[in-house]
Amino acid sequence: MAVGASPRDFALRTLAEVRQTLGCRWTALRVDASAAALFEVEVGTVLVSGNDNGVAEKLLTDAGVVDRAAVLGADLVVAPSRRENEAFGLLAAGERTCGDGAMSSCERSLVETAAGNLAVFLDNARLYRDLDRMFIGALSALVSTIDAKDPYTRGHSQRVALLSRSIAIAAGLSASEVKNIYISGLVHDVGKIGVPEQVLRKVGKLTETEYEQVKQHPEIGWRILRDIPQFAEILDGVRFHHERFDGAGYPLGLAGADIPIAARIIGIADTFDAMSSNRTYRAARGRREVLAEMSRLGGTQFDSLYLTHFLSLDLSAYDAINLWSNESTSDTGDASNLDAHDQDCDEPLSLDSLSRRDSRRAA
Repeated sequence: MAVGASPRDFALRTLAEVRQTLGCRWTALRVDASAAALFEVEVGTVLVSGNDNGVAEKLLTDAGVVDRAAVLGADLVVAPSRRENEAFGLLAAGERTCGDGAMSSCERSLVETAAGNLAVFLDNARLYRDLDRMFIGALSALVSTIDAKDPYTRGHSQRVALLSRSIAIAAGLSASEVKNIYISGLVHDVGKIGVPEQVLRKVGKLTETEYEQVKQHPEIGWRILRDIPQFAEILDGVRFHHERFDGAGYPLGLAGADIPIAARIIGIADTFDAMSSNRTYRAARGRREVLAEMSRLGGTQFDSLYLTHFLSLDLSAYDAINLWSNESTSDTGDASNLDAHDQDCDEPLSLDSLSRRDSRRAA
């Protein structure tokens, strides 16, 4: 979509430019069926630029179907905005205040051209939306295939993506940043495709060598995606989501502000879901316990700023998707998040120890 404009923003800018060019008191657009979803409004909604004193909505509502641009009366021009046989809307300009105030064929041609340009933009916006949905759908299918290698983490990537997006929104990041973080969260574990399945599915403790194999998944994922231009903005979240704020993470041991924001956010979502989910080596921890433990780890494992945003979230959407994941998960065992010290370990089982272990696991 041109210069990143939303359909609504583009339409309002078009209305303002037409109004200023013609010297009209107002311009308006009635949103028809083919554009309602793009504008996220009801069919028949009227967008107005200028001061119409309520005239535009009544005129456009009563206008019905208009086949071609026309001058109506002395001071009103209307033009359909459509592409082939699809109606996006009806554009109107009224109450010209410059010159003799009358509308002529010149004004009609300008409004007709603006309506045509708007239709092209909206058609392209719809195509972009459909391609975007197809892209996300394909990624989701890929992620589901990878998660299926590791039955106890089925649905993990979708839950991490959902939480990561929610944190990014709460932090006030831009729409493009939120989207990139969501996609990065969705594919953060794509590198597991390069980890031997017998290691991911192993029931029992991992050897040191096996654990080192699991720890390679962020780098593997980064190498898989780095040559795809469309993924350039999501690579940091994939590669660095196991870094810790205190520098004790992997693969590079980054610390503080050197860890990309996306990775800091995904790391919070990833750890929360790991601690909240069943594993062969332990049951899921209670919500209150997990949140209390994560709160204590701000400034060490997590960036306190983004942790605060996480702790403010309504987790009802997460709980809904988690319930669905649990219902579709078979009790088949999993070792993808075990390390070589998880069994026969003298450390008392506590949330602190679980957090230290989970931060090392490829959850």
